[in-house]
Amino acid sequence: MDVSVFFSGRSPYNSSRVAVLDELGQFISSDNLKFNASDYGVGPKRRLTLDYDGILRLYSLDESTGHWEISWLPDVDVCRVHGLCGEYGICTYKPQPTCTCPYGFSLNDPSDWSKGCSPPFNLTHDSKKLDFLELPYTDYYGSDLDTYKLRISLEECRNLCLNDTRCKGFGFALDGWGQCYPKNFLLNGFHVPSTPSIIHIKILKGSLSPHKVQPETYHLNCSRAVVAHKSSGPEVEKSNKNQYMKYLIGFVSSFAIIEAICVGLTWWYVFRKRADEEFVNIGYMELVMEIKPEKISRERLKDVIDPRLHHELNNKKLERLMKVALLCVLEDRNARPAMSKVVELLLLKDE
Repeated sequence: MDVSVFFSGRSPYNSSRVAVLDELGQFISSDNLKFNASDYGVGPKRRLTLDYDGILRLYSLDESTGHWEISWLPDVDVCRVHGLCGEYGICTYKPQPTCTCPYGFSLNDPSDWSKGCSPPFNLTHDSKKLDFLELPYTDYYGSDLDTYKLRISLEECRNLCLNDTRCKGFGFALDGWGQCYPKNFLLNGFHVPSTPSIIHIKILKGSLSPHKVQPETYHLNCSRAVVAHKSSGPEVEKSNKNQYMKYLIGFVSSFAIIEAICVGLTWWYVFRKRADEEFVNIGYMELVMEIKPEKISRERLKDVIDPRLHHELNNKKLERLMKVALLCVLEDRNARPAMSKVVELLLLKDE
């Protein structure tokens, strides 16, 4: 049963429609709706938001963290929020409010439950080709046709909808009064074991099993769109924060590991290059210390010449080449010849 404005202590008899949220966190409207923030008093910034699930919530800003925390929300049954699951959609608790589709139907938009579900067929006006899909403990609130009947049988109610092209389904109350609710739109669906009614959705014969009652469950593909339960709003917010914090820590840790590997490889390359340079320099120094340019002899040349080339080389040219090479690796860099001087020495004619 829908909660009326009178049941809530509110009045629809006004034309002003004025509502005020003051700096103390007190809300007052002209239809007698009143409430206070849980952190009532002057201080935090507040905002009143109609959230994605159709529930009005009051948020207060926590200056220390920069996060908006829930400071008030109405005591409502989330699955009774109108339009939450769209056309043909059914809200159920698993245990959090979740939108499902009737068996064989598909979700229109995986990222937005309010877009509802679509049947795998197009209805026809030929009643002989139509059947009904039974969904016990389920109801689609509202959108009743003017053919509502009281104290009739289930079969009479079925035929009433079957022969009305406007009717997309009907609800039949299990309260003993024989109430028949033909509907031209199947919106605001909810499934609760305590619901005293059965919904019959009009389908094409042979398209689906009429007695297949297991609904198709779908989950949103964006974690932020999880519907908050009326008693778990703060917990859901906290859960989302913890989840995103885990992602953030993992993301940062990955970069830290990659950076450490890059730094390690860089240092390894630099040290190896320096070690190679030092090793080469040491070799050059030993060569220079052991073989002075002015003391190169043919006997010493034998130590550096490949035996296979011994009879094919000009000893004078080789001696000059060795002298130039040794000059190029002198310990004093300033004493080393320029490239033009090296070319000049190498091109000298043999005396």
